[in-house]
Amino acid sequence: MAEPMWERAVRGFEDIKGPDHPSTLSQLYNLGRIFQMLSRLAEAEATLERAFEGMMQALGPDGPLTQTIVQGLVLQFQNLGRMKEVMQVYDQLTG
Repeated sequence: MAEPMWERAVRGFEDIKGPDHPSTLSQLYNLGRIFQMLSRLAEAEATLERAFEGMMQALGPDGPLTQTIVQGLVLQFQNLGRMKEVMQVYDQLTG
């Protein structure tokens, strides 16, 4: 139920603010978390990674929204037992 609403929200933000705007990326993060809750893990991972990469470009590693997205992405990898990817995300943050 929430998923279609968030997908529309993401499309709306993309149309109005552009795909790389922090507000759009924040909505994308929310959609990724919904996918996680629905156990749609491949979609969650792709969505969270897109949000993370975009936020790194938009706000850099120290941006508060970047840090929020990192938490969701790390949780995704931890739940799948993919600790190598967890370390890669943290490596990207620290340069």
